[in-house]
Amino acid sequence: MSSDDSTLVRILTGLGRTVRELGRAQEDLWARLDRIDPAPGEALHWEPGISGWRLHGSYLPEPPDPGSSSPST
Repeated sequence: MSSDDSTLVRILTGLGRTVRELGRAQEDLWARLDRIDPAPGEALHWEPGISGWRLHGSYLPEPPDPGSSSPST
């Protein structure tokens, strides 16, 4: 095995390790987002689009708790 081959093997090994770490980080991110809002895209909300703002979603969000002091967005 030449030095070029061993360098390529080290680069590919590092790349594989990085891809695995990114996959685990993405899974962790989605797990955290699911804990915050299990179905974020289903509640009605406004999203910017090419032709302006559009309403997306399929159901109304829960009304805010009357005892809470912070306004909902």
